[in-house]
Amino acid sequence: MGGTHTLRLYHDRIGQGETVTYPGACHRILYCRFGGFSISGQQTELLCDGATHCQDPVTVTGSMDGAILWRFELFRNGEEPA
Repeated sequence: MGGTHTLRLYHDRIGQGETVTYPGACHRILYCRFGGFSISGQQTELLCDGATHCQDPVTVTGSMDGAILWRFELFRNGEEPA
């Protein structure tokens, strides 16, 4: 069954104060499973059971407890983000 899009799920651990950049433009959902993290350019911190959607490259920083997040990325086949 060939579709036009692919949905991938990643399980990321981010340490306290650690900064991670997710490059490439795609539809991306960041779901905080544990702890918390902040997103560059935003004033608020995303805490456990919170989620956000972004389409552009994004940089996140782990909170005091660090974070475990689930990252869902949806993209057209053949256009996987770098």
